[in-house]
Amino acid sequence: MKNIRKFSKVGPLGAVHIRPFSNIGLPRAASIRQFSRLGLLGTAILLAVEGSAVGTEPAPAACSFLSFDASRVMGSYAMAQSRNGELEAMAKNLQQDGQKKMEELVSARKEIQEAAEKIDNPALTDEAREKMRAEVEKKADALHEKEMNLQRWREDSENRLGDTRSELLSKTIDELRVIASEIAQEKGATLVVNRTNPDILYAAPATDISDEMSTRLNRRYPVTAPAVASPAK
Repeated sequence: MKNIRKFSKVGPLGAVHIRPFSNIGLPRAASIRQFSRLGLLGTAILLAVEGSAVGTEPAPAACSFLSFDASRVMGSYAMAQSRNGELEAMAKNLQQDGQKKMEELVSARKEIQEAAEKIDNPALTDEAREKMRAEVEKKADALHEKEMNLQRWREDSENRLGDTRSELLSKTIDELRVIASEIAQEKGATLVVNRTNPDILYAAPATDISDEMSTRLNRRYPVTAPAVASPAK
């Protein structure tokens, strides 16, 4: 009776508190699409260039930095958009899998509750009542284990999503660094800053290399279509 009484008092998914799985998704501030709002590395400065390219004309002394609009660059960088789509697809699949698992638990709980209510049927013999009680307790224990497994699966899914997000974000930052460094060295600049960062009070339009960065990023790191297998003959 101990397990049955406990079972009747717990919440919709048993003794284990499981947060709604729909909460798993792309935290808006951390997705590749939104990451430009973070000021890239959390500071106004993206890159400090060591030296300049040989044979290039140095920029005027009064203009030793360049700037770019992170939102504009990220919005027009096809590879970043592709990675963001990859993250969103992964999150959607996890949400669907989690919802299915939760629906199975809800169905199992309802079945156990209905069986538990029949135990008090006065028409049952003592032997039949004890047998039914044992079956309900066994199912309740199995359900509790499934709830624990779902909680562990949810945490693992969130970790995998977070690891994938960090990996793709790191690749995008590295690519931005490469292109920004090239342009800065060609133009004799020593700093490249995100002009949309609130710490930047002013950046002259002449310093803006957003369009050039976008063009070079898409040319250097194009999105390649997946290979299509030839039909079997």
